[in-house]
Amino acid sequence: MSKIVAMLDGRYMVEKNQVHEYLVNKFNFPSYYGKNLDALYDLLVTYNNDEELMIMLIYPEVFIDNVGQYAMDMIQTFKDAAAHNRKLSFKMK
Repeated sequence: MSKIVAMLDGRYMVEKNQVHEYLVNKFNFPSYYGKNLDALYDLLVTYNNDEELMIMLIYPEVFIDNVGQYAMDMIQTFKDAAAHNRKLSFKMK
């Protein structure tokens, strides 16, 4: 099975309101995406394309420095979704 690697760059995730727009552009989320952590989780756990999706967050420390607790909550959302969807994985570098 092939794998898609989606690289998220923490240096571009600098404000809470902007982070979801960044994800919309990176993942081409549908227009109904609610731009909150619950909506993010819902889309990720229902991901069911032919290819596996690996989400790689680089510069997570910059993301956390800029966005604080919300960044840590989003990272946990990625981890939780990956734990519930065998076609999804999440790593930080």
